[in-house]
Amino acid sequence: MKKLHILTLSCALAAFCACSDEPVPQVQPEDPGQGQETTMGGEVPVSLDIPDKAGMNIKGVVYCGNTPIEGVVVSDGVTVAKTDAKGIYYLNSDKHTGSVFVSVPGGYKVPVDKVFPRHFRNFSAAADMPEQINFELEAAPADDYVVMLLADIHLAGRNQDEEHYQNWFLKDINPLIADYRAAGKDVYTITLGDQSWNTYWYATDIPAPFTLTEMLPYLEKINAPVFNTMGNHDNDPRESSDFVAEAFWRRYVGPTYYSFNIGKIHYVVLDNIVYDNPHPGTLGDEVYSFKIAAEQKAWLKADLAALGDKSTPVYVMLHCPVHSKPKLDKSNNVNVRYQMDDGKTLMDVFAGFSDVKVFSGHAHINWSVQDPNHAAIREYNVGSVCATWWWTGKNEYPGNHICRDGSVGGYRVLEIDGKSMVTYYKSIGYGRDFQFRAYDVNECRITAPKYCPVSNNAAIATEIEKLTGASGAINCDGSNWHKENKNNEVVLNVFAYDPRWKIEVLENNRRLTVTRENGYDPLHIISTMCYRLQNKGKITATFQPTLTSHLFRVKTSSPTSTLTIRVTDQNGRTYTETMTRPRALEPFMDKKSDINSGIPNIIVR
Repeated sequence: MKKLHILTLSCALAAFCACSDEPVPQVQPEDPGQGQETTMGGEVPVSLDIPDKAGMNIKGVVYCGNTPIEGVVVSDGVTVAKTDAKGIYYLNSDKHTGSVFVSVPGGYKVPVDKVFPRHFRNFSAAADMPEQINFELEAAPADDYVVMLLADIHLAGRNQDEEHYQNWFLKDINPLIADYRAAGKDVYTITLGDQSWNTYWYATDIPAPFTLTEMLPYLEKINAPVFNTMGNHDNDPRESSDFVAEAFWRRYVGPTYYSFNIGKIHYVVLDNIVYDNPHPGTLGDEVYSFKIAAEQKAWLKADLAALGDKSTPVYVMLHCPVHSKPKLDKSNNVNVRYQMDDGKTLMDVFAGFSDVKVFSGHAHINWSVQDPNHAAIREYNVGSVCATWWWTGKNEYPGNHICRDGSVGGYRVLEIDGKSMVTYYKSIGYGRDFQFRAYDVNECRITAPKYCPVSNNAAIATEIEKLTGASGAINCDGSNWHKENKNNEVVLNVFAYDPRWKIEVLENNRRLTVTRENGYDPLHIISTMCYRLQNKGKITATFQPTLTSHLFRVKTSSPTSTLTIRVTDQNGRTYTETMTRPRALEPFMDKKSDINSGIPNIIVR
């Protein structure tokens, strides 16, 4: 393995990148090709006739129109280089990563192939053969724009996922993209891993195998550029080593890690799954670790060193959460630890940067925490596009769309203005203001006769008690949903709660005491587990409700009083609901009962 280094030689690049192994096509005369110069407009000419350099087997130029771009970072995932005053870069590469990519500088963007940014280019020559790879960029001067983060799409050709992806997700996100564009904003999307579901790449219980190549056309239906992050379910399940299991991704999607800039923000996309199948050649047991491989971590350090200015905001995209979800201890203090095996050492790489935000998926839930060792680092785990793997949309199920923590399936929106960010969670089928759900605990007893009428027997009742019991959790009284509770209490599930948020509940203009607790969401229980039991499905741990700490309880004086609920986020935006009671626990109990009727709304700043 070659030792990673930064070439002091300034190096060229902007993103032309092709997603195939075909060589870059010859440029037409009106768009200068190799060995030509352009002098249109009297500007400094761009020369694509680049001399060879001893010891360097990759060379190229990064330019925009007629102008070379200096100081652009280019990398093969091992060596990092910068373009010189002529926009030229050189790399010494063993080409084992398969491609070279440009870290698109602020003020520019790359062309897109359908919806996929052409920020990388697959090598077309053998390792011992030199080749020239040029990148032409386009000007993108705006610093205010929108990024939408899409976690865990999990398309697999099952659970009617293709139908719901198009009729729910696309009908939600594409109008929102159009609204932002009408307001003059550029819009980008970044996936957070598990776009596919590798269990079904070779499955025999679906009409046809559903691999990455079947998934990509669905991403093309999103009306904005799509940058991709790799997840554990995007590895080839028949391969043994991590690098080999990633080969399918590298061939059809692109690099497994890379960086780029939009405006004043530096984006880093990482692959924090090290895959290890102990039974290669079969589907085997999917075994993987949550960590960053050594070569990737060395590249990351070099990429950040090339960035230089530590006041530049750095937004990190990866699949598995770096931190554990927040949990309350006996004293109601939030307990946060590292979930990644090398989570602390990864976060230490960003020491000294003044603003680092980490965005992850994998868990199909929402939460936000501050790193315990770095005050400048905050992680947002993003609820999933597929909710609970599209299960609740299946024909025998209720037809709603709900994640394991009770959040509606959705995605996170980042509104960027210079170096500042306003962010919110967007529930699919609902407007921007739908940020919480209120439960009338008096009406929330979950029993087999009521929620599993077809399978009304003692065994089902026992399973419900297991699912809704405290399970040893602390401050988890709200999870005993199988027990009758007539204490006139209300529980709020604030989907994307952040410790900087404020929650207020008023009864007859009297402010009630709000207590945060660990617990399970009752709507997820009746929407997934009860239907699964009723249809004699197996209770799989993966699909069960997960303990969440974004539940909040208040005790009221009456079972029928009307409550005013106000939730204010860290940006000062307030979400309000007038809650009338009694309110039944049922699959469609939200403010909008038709998942396809929600109209996206935006606030233009």
